[in-house]
Amino acid sequence: MLEATIAQALFTAALTLIFGGFLFWGLKTGQFRDTEESKYHIVDEPDPIPRERGDHE
Repeated sequence: MLEATIAQALFTAALTLIFGGFLFWGLKTGQFRDTEESKYHIVDEPDPIPRERGDHE
């Protein structure tokens, strides 16, 4: 019983460190700065697929 409790505590600590590291990395690199910009950026991009003459939608 004690071994399972220790293993669960270590696993929880490891997951906390991993997710905390990802959060710190995201904050450090500016991933959360302007979260609204991406939805407007999609609309402003030109059509990525070149269309041939005579193509009608």
